[in-house]
Amino acid sequence: MSASEFGQASGLVGLSVAVENASFHVRRVLAEGGKAVVFLVHEEGGAGKRYAMKRVVVSGDQDRSVLEAANREVQVLRNFASADNIVNLRAAERKADRRRRLYFYFIVMAFCPKNVLDIMREAKARGARGIPRPVVLQIMRDTCRGVLQMHLADP
Repeated sequence: MSASEFGQASGLVGLSVAVENASFHVRRVLAEGGKAVVFLVHEEGGAGKRYAMKRVVVSGDQDRSVLEAANREVQVLRNFASADNIVNLRAAERKADRRRRLYFYFIVMAFCPKNVLDIMREAKARGARGIPRPVVLQIMRDTCRGVLQMHLADP
């Protein structure tokens, strides 16, 4: 698949995308916003392990800082690829469509089947008025541990 075929997010569903010499089958769109789309993918040949794959589109016409921010995101994820309480990176790659001056970042990371919004919806469906205190404390603890790891890391 050429970089020019990565333009339409919905067009990737059902296809395979190579990222860092691994192949990922795109199952469905999980979320969209701004210049990024997150997909549920399965690694081919890897016992079908599920991952989240973020595709970010950066135009060569945008301010250089946007491209630098995308590069920095990948570098930060690489630096913490095996850290606890920080989403783990599986693979990342930038593909260029030079004709249209577009850069496509494919960032494959651990898939987390539940997020805080899901937990809130489940609590509401059970008639609860909020998330149970132990769950809130666990979310806060895990978040703080992830932030601490980043602060303690060498720059």
